[in-house]
Amino acid sequence: MLELIRKSSFSNDFIAKENGVLVAELDRATWSQTAKVEIQGKTYGFEKTGVLHNVYKLLDGDNEVVEVEQPSAWQSKLVFHLNQKEYVLDTKNWFSSALKIEQDGDVIGDIHSAGMLGNTIVVDLPDTLPLPVRIFVGWIAVLRIEETTAVIVAAT
Repeated sequence: MLELIRKSSFSNDFIAKENGVLVAELDRATWSQTAKVEIQGKTYGFEKTGVLHNVYKLLDGDNEVVEVEQPSAWQSKLVFHLNQKEYVLDTKNWFSSALKIEQDGDVIGDIHSAGMLGNTIVVDLPDTLPLPVRIFVGWIAVLRIEETTAVIVAAT
């Protein structure tokens, strides 16, 4: 199982551990929704663009590995394609920041916060997805959890 763990309570940066072993470090930008990620000695870039129509990109240098797109501003679901398969990320329930991931209509995993403060994100996805993709999807969950938290705080 993969865990994204915030480096400290006030940090934007995370480490990724799989089965207790450090596998990556995420260095998030302070003023943009991007990150540089060191995964097993290789550097990747994570980017988010858009406001109502979100697009997330996993980059290996200048090469796009995966693009995750929100097809509709009215739905929370995100879609991406990898190795000729379609994957859908969506909230598990209404008002939930936890995500489920589906492949061809079957739920194959989920991503959720391991506590109220969101310092640890559990990414329970199959090993058939490459490690950079699993970490990238976890990073998307971190951003969505932060957005949901901000909406709740603003509403109170």
